[in-house]
Amino acid sequence: MSSHGPPLSQVMHKRTPMKNPGRFFCDMRIAGVSPDQLIVANILSACTEVTLLKFGKQIHSDFIKSGLRSSLSVENSLVTMHAKCGCLDDLDAIFVSMHIRDVITRTTLIVCYAQNGKGGDSLRFYDAKLEEAKEILNQMDVKHDATVWKALLAACRVHGNLQFGERTTTNLFELEPMNAMPYVMLSNKHSEARKWDDAAKIRRLVKSKVITKGPGCSWIEMNCRVRTFISEDRGHPREAEIYSKIDEIVRRTKEVGYVPDMNFFLHDMDREGKEVGLAYHSEKLGLLASQTSAPIRMFKNEFVEIVLL
Repeated sequence: MSSHGPPLSQVMHKRTPMKNPGRFFCDMRIAGVSPDQLIVANILSACTEVTLLKFGKQIHSDFIKSGLRSSLSVENSLVTMHAKCGCLDDLDAIFVSMHIRDVITRTTLIVCYAQNGKGGDSLRFYDAKLEEAKEILNQMDVKHDATVWKALLAACRVHGNLQFGERTTTNLFELEPMNAMPYVMLSNKHSEARKWDDAAKIRRLVKSKVITKGPGCSWIEMNCRVRTFISEDRGHPREAEIYSKIDEIVRRTKEVGYVPDMNFFLHDMDREGKEVGLAYHSEKLGLLASQTSAPIRMFKNEFVEIVLL
């Protein structure tokens, strides 16, 4: 059984296409091999990387039916998968049912709440476990530590907790001095307060340190395929249809009285320019191919603008 572990770990490490976890699992079943706890945890982690929620649930269901006892690694992988896919109700149920929780479990919840529009819950969870959280953060390595602070910083921005936001920004500066994210978030905070000069100073600091920020992108799983979109993306073969659909949506929402909240557009430009910038965020570019009644699970590599929700 253990011989199946390394290939899957390599699949996960190389970020291979979404079909690989499924192919690996099916090949095992065809060969008459039942996965153990470690393999199930690895498969769920692989499903998480490519946001294959439905398949991950099927894997876990098969694991339960096999009669094997669960483990903390399996449950943490399950928590992480539901967190990344935004299934908060299922996530809460899984968390409550867990008899043992560790650093990974609690960290995942803090990050998940912050990234799924429940920043208040994230901060309350952190505050409720403040002393424990401090100890947890001190025990974690730099990568995971920074991830938690990023999530908390996003939550602070949503709920206006500036004091805690300053603290998280300071921690991120120390942990990842060449990461553009905390600089951008701090600049955004100044922009929200209409302190354009302070925001401009931070942007100049970023340029002077040659810190680069990758483009914002979103990806959506539809019909067992992952489609990726970049903000104002013009490279899609159905570009004309996509932008026509967005223009139609903008027009129809305005007709029923929708007014975008410009306070969350953090650039010093006129209203028309802001509306154009908000209209073509990558979150909206996958609407064309979605079914009318089907829920849309959108995944993004950075904080989601509130005005889009």
